[in-house]
Amino acid sequence: ACLIQQRYRATALALKAKKEYDAVRRAAIILQASWRGRTDRKKVGMWHQRATLIQTCFRRHRAQTEY
Repeated sequence: ACLIQQRYRATALALKAKKEYDAVRRAAIILQASWRGRTDRKKVGMWHQRATLIQTCFRRHRAQTEY
């Protein structure tokens, strides 16, 4: 009877530890995904600003040469 109880408790403890580990892992994945999404959106925003600057300079140059 003691051996059965010992195995049962060990199994229950292992399952509890696995659930806790999985919860922490999921939280870490969500945090990483949020951070990466934020940095990527920031990077794309900078690309848009730079593209707008290039277009502005080109259009100004074209307008000045046509004048």
